[in-house]
Amino acid sequence: LGAPLPQVAPEPAVPAAVIKAGQPVVSGLFKNPVNGGYSTAVAVPVMREGAVSHVLVAVIDQESWLRFLSRYPVAPDATMTLLDQNGIVIARTLNNDRWVGKRPAPGLYEAARNASEAAYRSIGLEGQRFYSAHHRSSRSGWTCMRAHPRPCRRTSPTAPEPLSREGAGRGSPLLATDPQ
Repeated sequence: LGAPLPQVAPEPAVPAAVIKAGQPVVSGLFKNPVNGGYSTAVAVPVMREGAVSHVLVAVIDQESWLRFLSRYPVAPDATMTLLDQNGIVIARTLNNDRWVGKRPAPGLYEAARNASEAAYRSIGLEGQRFYSAHHRSSRSGWTCMRAHPRPCRRTSPTAPEPLSREGAGRGSPLLATDPQ
């Protein structure tokens, strides 16, 4: 009681960007000084009389992103990966503890940097072959990737979208898709 909490914002550039643009900003993955784990932040402007008077920052721990990805309805042997705007793994449903805070497999990293949406064959971090698809948000720069060890086929109207450019973006978790 009475002790000040350490600064938790990802970096001073995030609130500064909110003030400059008057728009929300999503951080990349950062080491959280409060709990020692990885976190992300969403910063939004508080407007008063048409100007930014304050910046509200919500810090989201990495484990929350992993739980979010783990609930997404994909085949049991599929892997979901969420990358920040710098191409760093925020969460991954396969061997998360080993890969969070690092880059994805080189082929996935290159594909995600070169196109906002794509479907392709790739090699995973553990060396396995995948049928992969991804979508990068134009708003946050984050990328959601979905990878299957074999081609995905829809088995029912409620099954996940097949791996395709359309299925990668429209069926991917909320923050990785665009609101438009």
